[in-house]
Amino acid sequence: MRWLAVVLVGCASSTRSLPDRVASGTVRAPMELVGETSSAESELKLPMQRGRVWVAPGGSPIVFELVSDGRPIGVVAELDPGGNVTAMRVYADTTHAHLQSATPFEGHATSTGHGTPAELALVAKANESWAGMNAHSAAQTLASAAPTYTLVDFSAPVVLDRSATENMVGGFLNVVGDFHVTSRVQFAAGNDVVSENVEQMTLKGKPLELHALDIKRIENGLVVKEWQYANGAEIRRALAAEY
Repeated sequence: MRWLAVVLVGCASSTRSLPDRVASGTVRAPMELVGETSSAESELKLPMQRGRVWVAPGGSPIVFELVSDGRPIGVVAELDPGGNVTAMRVYADTTHAHLQSATPFEGHATSTGHGTPAELALVAKANESWAGMNAHSAAQTLASAAPTYTLVDFSAPVVLDRSATENMVGGFLNVVGDFHVTSRVQFAAGNDVVSENVEQMTLKGKPLELHALDIKRIENGLVVKEWQYANGAEIRRALAAEY
């Protein structure tokens, strides 16, 4: 991964305005382009459009969507107690495939109170699918998904329905071994659960680590839609090295 210094002016004020200031280029903070090892200055083209925003209980981190040159990007911003940005992790597909169109603009989601029954129930429901992944079971992974569930993976070519997602997950788990996912950041905001995940596995016996920013929308106890930001270059490099 490479640290990208954004040479802009200004720093923190209110957490609610932070995504807009990042989009317009008025924040000075270190940016990590997740999953990238080469220069990444061209990945973020200003000005950008701001999409949805999810604020964790306590105000940090803030997760938000940007659209840069027509390409959806997910950002995790860490703030100190004074509201100053200490780091930002950027999830963008550097393959430049432009596989999915711009993100929906649905405004701000309000945080569910930390540790409340509502937040705990939402996070527990989201974790049922991650437990399925860790159990190497595609059926268990999709067991909590609604019949009308869809997956929008911004590093993939098309939106997948429930059946296609289960087939994709099953095929992936058949290729890799020792798969285990852990959440670096996880919280509920509104009806959404945000998970910043680290996925560890082996590919042909060699260790491999992938990263993703995932948002699950939960309604009536089921996951109805999922959005995922990842850098497709991570898996493409691993596959190129092995095949």
